[in-house]
Amino acid sequence: MPFAAGIATAHFTGPIVQLVAWLVLTGLALVGGVSASKTAPRLWSVAMLGGLFGAGAIHYSVQRQHLPEWDLLPQREVELQVNIIRLFGFEPQDRFQNFLGEVVSARAPVGDLLGQPIHVRVRRPVDLPDVVQRGATIKVVGQLEPLRPSDTAGDSFLSYLFDSGHNFRLRQARWLKTIENPSRFAQARHRLKIRAGATLSAGLDHHPEIVGALRAMLLGERHLLSAEAKTLFLRSGTMHLFAISGLHIGIIAVAINGALRLGRIPRFTAFAIGSLILLGYVDLIGLTPSAVRAWIMITCFHGARVLQAPSNSVAAISASALIVLLSDPMQLFSAGFQMSYSIVFMMLLYGVPLADFWKPRARLWRDLPRVSLRPIQRFTQDRCEVVVTAIALTWSASLIGVITGVGIFGWFTPLAFVANLMLVPLAGAVISAGFGSLVLGLCGISSLALVFNHAAGMGLWVMYGVLEHPFRFTAGVAAEFRFSGWGEWGMIAVLVTTVFTHELGDASSRWRWWGPVGLTFLVLVTGLRFP
Repeated sequence: MPFAAGIATAHFTGPIVQLVAWLVLTGLALVGGVSASKTAPRLWSVAMLGGLFGAGAIHYSVQRQHLPEWDLLPQREVELQVNIIRLFGFEPQDRFQNFLGEVVSARAPVGDLLGQPIHVRVRRPVDLPDVVQRGATIKVVGQLEPLRPSDTAGDSFLSYLFDSGHNFRLRQARWLKTIENPSRFAQARHRLKIRAGATLSAGLDHHPEIVGALRAMLLGERHLLSAEAKTLFLRSGTMHLFAISGLHIGIIAVAINGALRLGRIPRFTAFAIGSLILLGYVDLIGLTPSAVRAWIMITCFHGARVLQAPSNSVAAISASALIVLLSDPMQLFSAGFQMSYSIVFMMLLYGVPLADFWKPRARLWRDLPRVSLRPIQRFTQDRCEVVVTAIALTWSASLIGVITGVGIFGWFTPLAFVANLMLVPLAGAVISAGFGSLVLGLCGISSLALVFNHAAGMGLWVMYGVLEHPFRFTAGVAAEFRFSGWGEWGMIAVLVTTVFTHELGDASSRWRWWGPVGLTFLVLVTGLRFP
């Protein structure tokens, strides 16, 4: 937490506090901590927190690489060589392609752009449409535009670029030539993704909306979602099902680990092989930040269990957050990072204890010893506990989701809890069937892959039907917060309240569970407005 606080402070103060000041603060904290480690334990802990705070600020300042004089640069036409890192979705008929890259060559007067991340919008050559590939280095000419905080305030995509560490974008760019083709591995990965897309489309040619949703859910190709589907899932608060994140990676990880364990592979070896396979899948879909975060999160969580570390899910997830921030401190300001970790912590600190509180009270035949129950009674009792756990976890996630839904997506979905309770299990079945189709199709077992493909398509058809007919009332309305940052501070307040009630509240008291609920209600009542 102090490391993240240092990153956030350096982000908001900007050039007001220079890197030298953060170095001095961190140095003083380290010297004070070492000198007080034996004589004053309390002072040592304060110094340690100060050192971590300063380390976070230094880490951000070094990674951000934003020079104040860049804000004064006029727009100009420049010629750059850019290595393509991440492609955004596009249709074959689109004339322009958007991608994120890194400047590998820049001549004066913009030579200081060397090594800078940059967003490029380039016109795709008609005769060579495939020159824009991940891993390629291309020469482009276009209009260079600095990204300033004042220019990004009203544009969510520009805000995303600036908060993720991009200081420039290149617009109206033209491809001049390819400096370096993608590596053989990158080209093989590209062909493999094309095959994966064809596998998920097989047998569903007459249902383009199902194909688009399936490829969005398994390959991250959200641009294939129809406008009607985007509106339907966005208004119901279930659009997160199509952003490859913890749910998707977790289900696939369980499937991979289960298959390896069936082969009698030792536990640690299965974990290592499964993590590498999962990383390959994350690389195949484009190394999107949400997928990478989910992979780190699942690897830390599963690795702690394999290594037989003391059971502490919060510590494992916190370790994954620290790794993410060490690799890229800019992710702290992305909506995906904030939503992912807020919801996970909410489920661990509120949802799991809530489920443990209600399971004994909702248990059928709780006055009878379990050994005296008939098999059908045990089965029913176990399924009831699963339902109670699902309700508790979904409810805890909804407390954060209803705030972020307004702050990030601009939709107020008070009944998203109901929609998610129905759709998350269905989405899990679709992901499992779709991943099975991918594996079988890429292994050449097309007939069996087709069966899994139809099963996944049937699951998506049911999901569409649930939202369009019996649960149409869960659709939300357009909304926003009256004050800037109200959603972010409200989310933090709910999380802080959850931590305090978890640590200090009486586990046997029902009133323990109303603190986060009441605060969520207060945030919405005082800050919500409908345009």
